[in-house]
Amino acid sequence: MDRRYFLKGLGAGTVGLNLTTTASPTRSCKVIGIGGAGCNFVLAASQSGAIPASSQWVLEFIGVDLDLAVLNYIDANNAASPSCPSIETLSLATVGSAGRVNRGRAAALRSRDTRTALMADTEMVILVAGLGGGTGSGVTPIMARLARAAGALTVATVVTPFEFEGEARSRTADTAIHHLKREADLLVRFSNQELMEATGDGIDQGKFFDLQNQRIAACLCELMNGNANAART
Repeated sequence: MDRRYFLKGLGAGTVGLNLTTTASPTRSCKVIGIGGAGCNFVLAASQSGAIPASSQWVLEFIGVDLDLAVLNYIDANNAASPSCPSIETLSLATVGSAGRVNRGRAAALRSRDTRTALMADTEMVILVAGLGGGTGSGVTPIMARLARAAGALTVATVVTPFEFEGEARSRTADTAIHHLKREADLLVRFSNQELMEATGDGIDQGKFFDLQNQRIAACLCELMNGNANAART
């Protein structure tokens, strides 16, 4: 697959990705949510149908976390919603990262073989994660590296923190973005701070995160449809 990509204004404007055609009528795409924000996205996308079934892609949803409570919640929703696409879960540890990037990175490295097998026979891997904490920031760059090593076109879709979350989380997110620029074929950033400034801070919290998930899903749909430019406004 052609790895050429076009990236304008990280975190703002327009991003796009060139996808070449293949002889196969369908291609495999895995949407992998990492950490709390990523798992929330794949759960919302599965239940809402925000990323619809396509004749071009065989789509799989996967949730990856260090927190068993999050993964157990996904499993419960799978059982309660049999008509929705099932979400596979992968546990990297039995407890969360407690905001420590090194703990997230170490857990990801320990399960390297499992994650390598997860990427096999996949044309495109889309990683979705919130940055600033230990799991998203520590695990996502390693997942991106393994996805590319497996030959998959790798898209890292990340959400950066609000300003009120503090400088430490912002620095952690910036460091993760630095690593992802080297590991992923395409990096798309969605800013919680920018969205809050656009919507106003009076918006209901649930509605806010639903809107952010919708924006991510719309961008991914454009990429999967092979459009030259996927708008991220």
